[in-house]
Amino acid sequence: MGEPAGIGPELLLRVAARSDVCRRAKLILVGNRAVFARYARRLKLPLPRTLHPTGKNFAFRPGAPSLATGREAIHALNAAAALVLGGQADALVTAPMAKAAFRRSKHRTSGHTDYLTHRTGTRRTMMIFVKRHGPAVALHTVHLPLREALRQVTKRRLVQNLLFLAREYPRLFGRVPRIAVAGLNPHAGEDGLLGAEEERTVAPAVREACARGVRAEGPFAPDTIFLQAKARNFDVVFALYHDQGLIASKAQGLFRYVNLTLGLPFVRTSPDHGVACELAGTGRADDRGMREAVLLAARIAQRRVSRPERN
Repeated sequence: MGEPAGIGPELLLRVAARSDVCRRAKLILVGNRAVFARYARRLKLPLPRTLHPTGKNFAFRPGAPSLATGREAIHALNAAAALVLGGQADALVTAPMAKAAFRRSKHRTSGHTDYLTHRTGTRRTMMIFVKRHGPAVALHTVHLPLREALRQVTKRRLVQNLLFLAREYPRLFGRVPRIAVAGLNPHAGEDGLLGAEEERTVAPAVREACARGVRAEGPFAPDTIFLQAKARNFDVVFALYHDQGLIASKAQGLFRYVNLTLGLPFVRTSPDHGVACELAGTGRADDRGMREAVLLAARIAQRRVSRPERN
């Protein structure tokens, strides 16, 4: 359910009430029963029979994340992870989490992805934002200050992440991806006039990755890479830092992309928007992002069930 004081519980109730979604996926809602019941009454939505309750009754106010709501979010995440790791569910969809409330709970991890990485003993993950039609967006670095993100743009790290992306993408989508790699500087450095990172770091990393079997090209100018990726049917745009990849994708609409975590031992998706506390309990939250997250998880899980991986 994510943050109880955010729009997550409401979005899950809305999606669970949609017949078009329920025809394609059997949903188990995981979280505090009192939270779901409160939003269901307030918004006149049905409370699903497939609710997996966690935690106890507690006081909270929609729109006001707190220590208590952070703890309830962790209880729900812990229970959901147990379901999918225990084989009782085929995929996990997470509603948005308020990271500040999560931190106030004094948990040693900083959010959903960090928690799941520690819980599963996963050594490496990558956030990839998947669009129903058009290229996905993979991030070399995610939630880092820009100065630190730029320090992470080294040949070794780029090669590692390109190899990781090329290995993990087929496990979920059943095909080897064509990857368009972004440059770091304007115009991809313009032959060194606007920066040397492309010639010294990015291009050599792409060449080494290709020599090791990755289908990658680049570096492309960051301001046109999305146009080129779409025109040339690339599967993935590989962005070097958070905003380079997500400003362009979010400009197309918050409900067009779904966040998918590569590297976990199960399918995990989430909508590409935040907790929107100002909308919690108002009935004005848009469920399209959550709907797309659920449907993508169902499509991938169904493919994996029908075509299991061979060891």
